[in-house]
Amino acid sequence: MSPSKYVIVAPFWKQAGHVGNYRVDRFIRWLSERGDHVILVRAGDLDRTAQTPWGVEITVCDPFGLYRGPCTSGGPPPRQPNRFRRSLSYVIFNPDPTIVWAHRAAVHPSVLQLARGARWVISSSPPESAHVAAARLASRIGSDLLVDMRDGWLDEPLKPLLRASGVQRWREGRLERRTLDQSRCVLVTSAGWKKLLTARLPHLTSKITVLTNAYPPAAPPSVKPASATAEGLTLVHSGRLSGSRQSQQVGVLLDPLLAGVKAGTRPKGTILFLGSLSRQDLDALTGYQHRFQEWGWQIMTQAAVPRDEMLNRLAVSDGLLLLSASNAAIPSKTFEYIVTRKPVLAVCPEESSVWQMTRDLPQFFPVACGSDAQGAKDAVNGFLAACSAGCSQVELPPEYAEEHLKTIFLAQLSTGSTLADAGACGHVRSHMASVGS
Repeated sequence: MSPSKYVIVAPFWKQAGHVGNYRVDRFIRWLSERGDHVILVRAGDLDRTAQTPWGVEITVCDPFGLYRGPCTSGGPPPRQPNRFRRSLSYVIFNPDPTIVWAHRAAVHPSVLQLARGARWVISSSPPESAHVAAARLASRIGSDLLVDMRDGWLDEPLKPLLRASGVQRWREGRLERRTLDQSRCVLVTSAGWKKLLTARLPHLTSKITVLTNAYPPAAPPSVKPASATAEGLTLVHSGRLSGSRQSQQVGVLLDPLLAGVKAGTRPKGTILFLGSLSRQDLDALTGYQHRFQEWGWQIMTQAAVPRDEMLNRLAVSDGLLLLSASNAAIPSKTFEYIVTRKPVLAVCPEESSVWQMTRDLPQFFPVACGSDAQGAKDAVNGFLAACSAGCSQVELPPEYAEEHLKTIFLAQLSTGSTLADAGACGHVRSHMASVGS
């Protein structure tokens, strides 16, 4: 197959701490590995175009300053978020404030010049305005559109306004349907998301493909820590809580764990929350401190660390804690947890995507959200016993490995139009010679 050109619209690309970076990075690597040329359109603090080993990165200035450039020392401190201003902006802009950047990116001269001749335009969300930019761009250059939905849009929405306002659901529902109708392929990250989307828009069924997230490409080897016998167990929860979804409340995770600790064999240890936590989360954890201390457990928090360091911390823990208070979502950390082969206490709704995914994985101990003390006791006791025994030789399911997922992804692109060819890629490279970075 001749090399082709692909455009990826991801305003969040290179924004620190945005987990969407991992998924877009996979798309870029998979396309680059087979010799294709990638045009990546991102948001930033100024317009710039830069060559990369895999293609071209175009930064389109965000008029609202929601997306910054690389951090530099000595500059002004970042503006603190204002909850009222943020809520008002979501009322005004449909589907979100990034739509202003999206309209600018879709008609930006550099984007139009370099994207022309692309086989596909690919967008990844959230924010959903990335799909609007991609759809508009695809129409202008005559390319196929692939919509990658890391979360639902109207299904289990992240935005409070979509949950509270029928008017906003109507506004965004029209936009969602128009965008998905234009698409040739829609990727979702779980069978749960596919079920919800096809129930609302059954005519899209043939377009929708499940492409889960993946194991990290270079996970450290799992080891048995000395803490299991010396200072008690170390349990780790990585990432955010209510900062990712309002339903991700501290108590939903810690109540069943505490019930199991009280009713079980009562080993002692430390529970570490590693990641960026909101003030609401920190206050809630403070409220649980003394309740766990009575049973020999300490609760500790640590700010987010680079991903490699985080993966190392997971690899040397005794056990891991997972909270997914969603029916459809599968947190990306789930795949980071699996590859450690450590025991995982997974608190999630019964029959949710996480429940379905992990019930056949022996390292997982699922607990249904809101379980009574007896239900929590059985799962927590099994989990803590496995933590005390140390890591085991768990087989990793191959369906979450990159090679398997890469095959699914590239297969979707093989059905697209044939507008671009090696000559189009050559046009991009020759044009880049006259574009400053």
